[in-house]
Amino acid sequence: MRSRLYPLAAGNFAIGTGTFVTAGLLAPISADLGVSRPAAGQLMTVFALAYAVLSPVLAALTARMSRRTLLLLAMVVFVAGNVLTALAPTYALVLITRVVAAAGAAMFTPTSSAVANALSAPERRGRALALVMGGLSVSSAIGVPLGTWLGEAVSWRATLWLVAGLGVLGLAGVATLVPELRLPASGRLRERFEPLRDRRVPAVMVTQLLLFAAGFTAYTYIGSLFDLPLAALLWAWGGWAASWATCWAGGSPTRTAPAA
Repeated sequence: MRSRLYPLAAGNFAIGTGTFVTAGLLAPISADLGVSRPAAGQLMTVFALAYAVLSPVLAALTARMSRRTLLLLAMVVFVAGNVLTALAPTYALVLITRVVAAAGAAMFTPTSSAVANALSAPERRGRALALVMGGLSVSSAIGVPLGTWLGEAVSWRATLWLVAGLGVLGLAGVATLVPELRLPASGRLRERFEPLRDRRVPAVMVTQLLLFAAGFTAYTYIGSLFDLPLAALLWAWGGWAASWATCWAGGSPTRTAPAA
């Protein structure tokens, strides 16, 4: 069973690397595209906003698809988005291609959680989810520092080709090992927002929004905050994040994920 989960973790590793590595590439991106570093940092903002907006919309539109087919489609879109970013000659086109990559990520990561939940016995669902989502945590400790180093040593576009290559590996793994699977899910967008009627849910969401906005604003511009090697800074941040996520998952062995 675990062999079926590794491709999902690999896909999330590629997505995590592609999502966060922009923070380590601000200098080469700004120099190549002729924009300021704050403008280059907006690539992460655009990716995050596109992910947040598109995730429920795409989940509703793809509700009747096989989860395996959806995972494959999601990774194809993510890889295409990163290839287009690597080829884009202007800042405006780079922004558009980040939206494409975010669309793929918005489909893959929630679906991978639901598939891990469905493929695992009830007593193993917490560990299965920790394994699959662990790809995101490990990417911040390994993929992002590696991509930052590559961007500084070669080119920021080389890093995007690396991300695309990681996505292809995840795609091949899903195609080979993940079985066909259909899960009950609503295709009505309105039902996706039903939990917001509970006042406690928006309160928690606002708290999380402020927490992550503060953390990732500092993360995006961390190279400007400290006079230290950027790859080392991102490795330290990623190592802490991965350790925290491991402790959290270890303390919740029966945590489950809802169907996407």
